[in-house]
Amino acid sequence: ETNRIVNEAREALNNLFDELGAAHLQIGKKYHYREHLQEPSSSLLESLKNAVDPKRLMNPKSLGLD
Repeated sequence: ETNRIVNEAREALNNLFDELGAAHLQIGKKYHYREHLQEPSSSLLESLKNAVDPKRLMNPKSLGLD
């Protein structure tokens, strides 16, 4: 139940940040950054991650990249 409440609050903050054009300082760690990207930005991010860290060893799951 606590996780659900926290996730709902986090999502509400993300929506507010989007509306205001702001971002949380840990956007890549705690928030679904990639879900808010549009093409071609999302593909570019994936391509960069594949080029720099193909084994996904650095900052696993950050920026919504699994």
